[in-house]
Amino acid sequence: MQAFVGSLLNIKPLLEIVDGRIEPCGRVRGRKRSKREMLDRFDAWAEGRPLRLAIANANVPEEANEYAEMIKERLDVREMAVAELGPVLGTLAGPGTIAIGAYVWSGE
Repeated sequence: MQAFVGSLLNIKPLLEIVDGRIEPCGRVRGRKRSKREMLDRFDAWAEGRPLRLAIANANVPEEANEYAEMIKERLDVREMAVAELGPVLGTLAGPGTIAIGAYVWSGE
């Protein structure tokens, strides 16, 4: 029931990995807001440090590439990869999923 109501209201869950576990970290209404919120969280986490970053997507490569450009404008990204999720993860996450993963660039 919660998923049904969430889809009606266009609510997007935000998830993060903490100590190897996937945990909910928020919910926002609308796709644009969800991407903006993810970027805000990464910006706060990065604290201006240079990053090596990856964007994974489930069957939305054009949107993922546009998001990559938006991220590059805001964060100090030294290396970036945009990749399609495989069929198993894409099916589990659902079509249209976009995920960001990053770590601080060490200069090597």
